[in-house]
Amino acid sequence: MTGMDGRLAEFVSVGRDLGMKSVSLENGATGWKVTGWGECQPRVVLPNGLGPAEWAFDPEQPKPGPATQVFDVLVTELSCNSGQPADGRIVGPQIVKSADTVLLIFAVRPRPGGHTCPSNPSTSVKVDLGEPLGDRKLLDGGRLPPGDPTAPRF
Repeated sequence: MTGMDGRLAEFVSVGRDLGMKSVSLENGATGWKVTGWGECQPRVVLPNGLGPAEWAFDPEQPKPGPATQVFDVLVTELSCNSGQPADGRIVGPQIVKSADTVLLIFAVRPRPGGHTCPSNPSTSVKVDLGEPLGDRKLLDGGRLPPGDPTAPRF
């Protein structure tokens, strides 16, 4: 369960296909009723004024190896942006390192105004890890759980 008060409740679970599922309920005069359901993709909570993004390896470049410190990725804004690139609005990456993994987390400053929701183009970003990657695995830390940047988002 993700949240509940005397009037509203929301439940989230992992389905058999390992996708996340959610259901929302509302307590009315006749009792609890389902008000919504569907697929969901958990994301890292970002500071106010920032929207979610995902990244993938640039297919035009070689994948990073153990000696790689600097490489290019493609960042895609996930919020509605009328199909425009995120040039000049990308924040990050925030780099979180452990013995086994390196997480890269990007965000995007949204453009003002209302926007339609066609898919947005990717924007190339140069990443500098500050040290060679070594045997660690690179993951998109903006996904929960952190995900493979070569795999589709859903």
